[in-house]
Amino acid sequence: MIFHRLLTKQFYFVCLLSLLYLLSSQGWANPSSVEQLISLSDEKFKTDQLSACLELLQQAERLSLATEHPISDQAEILWRMSRVYTEQGNKIYKDKKKGHKKRARKLFVKAEQLARRSTKLSPKNSQCYLCVSNAAGSLTQVVGVREKIKLSEAVREFADRAVELDPSNHYAHYILARWHHGMANVSGVLLAMVKLIYGGLPPASMEKSVHHFQQAIQHDSNNVRYRLEFSRIALSLQDWTLAQLQLDVIQTLIEQSEISPSLEDEVKKIQNKLNNR
Repeated sequence: MIFHRLLTKQFYFVCLLSLLYLLSSQGWANPSSVEQLISLSDEKFKTDQLSACLELLQQAERLSLATEHPISDQAEILWRMSRVYTEQGNKIYKDKKKGHKKRARKLFVKAEQLARRSTKLSPKNSQCYLCVSNAAGSLTQVVGVREKIKLSEAVREFADRAVELDPSNHYAHYILARWHHGMANVSGVLLAMVKLIYGGLPPASMEKSVHHFQQAIQHDSNNVRYRLEFSRIALSLQDWTLAQLQLDVIQTLIEQSEISPSLEDEVKKIQNKLNNR
């Protein structure tokens, strides 16, 4: 009888150890760690599991507030939540389903608010400013002309601040490259109308667009999207050598790793334009 009880206790002890090991291997052994929850959320974001990512961040936020974590930790959570809401909004906007603009706008506004809050909590964090710029840029898709102009200034202002705080922030450079290109290529008629009604657009230049594309690629040289956009800009500037250089590097990157079929199609279209110039 005693021997039986000892065996039973050993059995339960072994089961308990096995369960603890399983939980540890799944990343659940220490659910009270804010840092761990943030790390897990980053993994979910990389694999486009946005709902799971957001849930982990919300857990981290509650835990951070309950355990009086440093304010900088709260900022890390907020800018990541902003990033998720912006991505969710863009997906809804691209789906073009009924009511997509209204639902996307709600998410973009929330994303911008969270990112702005994060800049207050951690004013030296480049990512916080990047997320304000990104959310504001996405919001321009679903607002009127007057608000677009106001938001366009925020896109540039916060991306500039992100680069100022961290010159290696490649995505902030990418946003600025696209911003300068877009603003520098507004048609004369539209520019005159905007100036008459709204007082004009913020200053921009193609030289700065090229500069920021170069910086984005310098700090993330394997990014196919950056190089693809840069080749398109070089083509518009009739810099055939620069355009071909980007396409050659892209081709090497394609051979080394898979990219989406849609992206590969874009590469082929630009190459055809360059060949038939």
